[in-house]
Amino acid sequence: FLSTVDNHSNLCCNLLNFLMVFLSKSITILFLILKISERCRTTVTPYRYHKMFPGNDSRVPTASPSVYSSGGSGIRNAITYNGGPLLVRNIKIHNIFIGSFNVNTSTIRVLDYFANNIASTDWYNVMKLYYQIVDNVKTSVVGTANLVNANVRHRILPYNGTLNEDAVHTLISYYIELNNLSPDEDAIYAVIFRGDYTYVAPDSSTWLGAWCGYHYYYEHDSGALLKFFVAGDPSTAPGGGIGCHFAGDVPPNNSPGGDAIATIFAHELIEIVTDWKSDAWFFSNGYENADECAWQFDNILPATGTLAANSANILVGKKYFLIQNTFVPPNLGCAMSAGAFTSSPSRKPSLRPTSIPTVATTKTSSKPITPASINSASKPSFLPTSFPSIFSTILPTKKASFNPTTTMKPTTRNPTCCPTYNPT
Repeated sequence: FLSTVDNHSNLCCNLLNFLMVFLSKSITILFLILKISERCRTTVTPYRYHKMFPGNDSRVPTASPSVYSSGGSGIRNAITYNGGPLLVRNIKIHNIFIGSFNVNTSTIRVLDYFANNIASTDWYNVMKLYYQIVDNVKTSVVGTANLVNANVRHRILPYNGTLNEDAVHTLISYYIELNNLSPDEDAIYAVIFRGDYTYVAPDSSTWLGAWCGYHYYYEHDSGALLKFFVAGDPSTAPGGGIGCHFAGDVPPNNSPGGDAIATIFAHELIEIVTDWKSDAWFFSNGYENADECAWQFDNILPATGTLAANSANILVGKKYFLIQNTFVPPNLGCAMSAGAFTSSPSRKPSLRPTSIPTVATTKTSSKPITPASINSASKPSFLPTSFPSIFSTILPTKKASFNPTTTMKPTTRNPTCCPTYNPT
């Protein structure tokens, strides 16, 4: 009898143990299902980095702001805030030039002037309509921006070989070390390279062949997250850098390189401020604010004095530039200032693409400006029809130590830049 009781007890214990293990595994599986479903509810996966595609040479006047509303082919909904951080404080811009730039070249002089004065414009003030929410505290962009390294001795750096993002990380870190600077999370490192370099992005796309500039960030050895953008100089590119070249008739500052890069500089600047980590302000299709307005130039100024027609649309400090529109949130549209939507609707002609291209509905890559033949009978779209796949990692891996020959992300890396650099 006792033996029978013991057998039943063992059976009950075994059954109870089985049920407890089963329940435990079920809870684990349920937890995983809930986490997966939570991920699935996120409808937009931010781009790993954002490029500006080359444009075409279309010039189509517009008489009023392009208002974006819901519905309709090619019409965007409002740009929305998705919880990420912005650059809300004063921004320090470091212009870094890669290759055989002459210290007195017009490209350097023009871009230094642009970087040091753009924050004084109504165009820049549109950024102050964007905000972040951190720890339930809402903070608008309140800072200004200015160039901080005009007198830094070593900001023209040599480099041999094909450029890539790992090389850019190394060059920025080397620039900081060489000039005894501190890594600055409130800075933007503008990396301008000569157009005769080949630059391969992490998705294997190339400068000029697929984009004109892009932005992202990386983790410095100190742990600081450094924001940067890259852009090539079309004036030193084979064939004049068609697609990323100056979009007007005559460069207003007589600088084919500096005047062309100015609009790319502006494009990447506003995107870094409002979406540097790719998780703050963007549209439902993954576009950032400047992507919506790429190659749209409102308020074209008439010819006056030394300024040619169809060559500029903004006075930055005391110099004229031609830069693209920016997006006025949340859904007003592309313009050169927020006042464009509250003042008289009569505006100067705009240089802009003939059509708004159809875009992908999910974020999978990023947005440069893509080159296109200006002599093409059928004006090509300035955006590709599909986006390449990208790395799954959002945050770049931290380098163990500063080493210019260290390989990082792309499959082939062998930069030979920095240890042999001679300041003289």
